[in-house]
Amino acid sequence: SNLLTERDYSELNFSNQGVVIDEYQLTGKIDWLHYNSEENRYEIHDFKTGKPVGSWKGSSDYEKIKLHKYRQQLLFYKILIDNSRDYHNKFNPACGFIDYIQPANGKIISIELSYEQSEIDELKKLISSVCKQIHSLEFPDITTFAATYTGIKAFEDSLLKDNNT
Repeated sequence: SNLLTERDYSELNFSNQGVVIDEYQLTGKIDWLHYNSEENRYEIHDFKTGKPVGSWKGSSDYEKIKLHKYRQQLLFYKILIDNSRDYHNKFNPACGFIDYIQPANGKIISIELSYEQSEIDELKKLISSVCKQIHSLEFPDITTFAATYTGIKAFEDSLLKDNNT
């Protein structure tokens, strides 16, 4: 059910929700938190313009990088809700969607992400590592990492490894 209901929230802002991960305050704004009455669940929706992609795979390195960022964005929104003052007991979104608002062949394209705790935990560690480096102004040398999807993943892995030591 994609109709707006009184249980939906648009532009849900977390600036005053006290979201803290490892002492670092986080904020953000969710485009649309939708209550799907057919599935009896909340869903996070993030709207995108541009060329739609039909799955999380991506056919080019450019698409893989873009989809990786979109995936992290949806995971980040789940982290915001789960750690917020007012919403952590009210909503428990099981999934998120990237919705391309420009129709392709007359259809709105959406790709769904089911939330996995392991992915959420990994992103929380990555957030903590990045925040720690920003606060200490100690930035890693990135010249050894290629500006590709594989290079981005290798860089993130190095941040996670550094955070665990």
